[in-house]
Amino acid sequence: MISFLVNGFNKRVSILAITLGLGLSGCGSDSDSVPPTGPTPTAPAQTISVSGGGVKGPLANAVVTVYTFDPTKAGFKGAVVATAATDGTAAITGLSLPSPSTPPYIMEFTSTPGVTTDITTGAYPVITTMRTVITQEMLDSGEQIYATPLTTVATDIAVSNAADTNGTPGIQADEFKAALATAASQVVSTLGFGMDGSIDIFSTPPLVNSATVTTDQQADVAAYRTAVEALTAIAYQINSQVTGASADTVLADFAADLADGGVIDGSAGTTLDTNTLQVLKQDPASLPIPNSPTGQTVADVQAILADETTTTGSTTDTTDLTDGTI
Repeated sequence: MISFLVNGFNKRVSILAITLGLGLSGCGSDSDSVPPTGPTPTAPAQTISVSGGGVKGPLANAVVTVYTFDPTKAGFKGAVVATAATDGTAAITGLSLPSPSTPPYIMEFTSTPGVTTDITTGAYPVITTMRTVITQEMLDSGEQIYATPLTTVATDIAVSNAADTNGTPGIQADEFKAALATAASQVVSTLGFGMDGSIDIFSTPPLVNSATVTTDQQADVAAYRTAVEALTAIAYQINSQVTGASADTVLADFAADLADGGVIDGSAGTTLDTNTLQVLKQDPASLPIPNSPTGQTVADVQAILADETTTTGSTTDTTDLTDGTI
């Protein structure tokens, strides 16, 4: 009723009403700008990429499986933490471990009939399963990680020797790593075929890659690969003498024999005895590489290392391997 008395006052009331209306409208806008509530977005999981491969000859199209360390399980292989495969160049593709990592891990390469190929021979691999151990030091280095027949035997020895003296499970990861180092030295001294004791079979590449550029590095590669091919040839020959066995069985028996006293005397396993062990008396260089289409022997390892870079894709200069420098 007051607004009807004075026109000027009516105008002031109208201006005040407009001002209040604008203020209320502004408040409503602020309220509308508050984001809706809901679940907080999850950050992408962090991973660690692992490269390398399985090498007797380099394995193309093999299955790669990484297991957690579990001393209560057979072979200390716990839950599967990652799977991948090697490609046509024998390189691991698509293998990632969770971060933060919890090494050691057991990494295993398995061959599939009709799919997996040993690029040295172009045939199905003689050794169909190989494994190694991934440590924190290996992950920190960022270098490629390889499994070979020698790392397979060393891993199996460590698994056998790392158990508590009373035979019950409960070994710790650091104890296993210590047993692994001892086993590696044991394998080099007994199945290294003259390989220098300073070569670490878990970190030295068994083929030419981007990390093997110097003469000394390639000399270590050649020595390591010579032992790999020689051990495989020995396992193949023993296998041919034993009905129902395989080269993988022979490798397992070598590991059991070395774990049982530290010498190869045929005291363990089903394929090793005084007769089959006669093959160890051969000149390693003369051993034929199983399934080689051209009749190559272990003496041809350096040429093999240089030739296979065509398939593996390595661009490292291999002149020292082919001109007599090494």
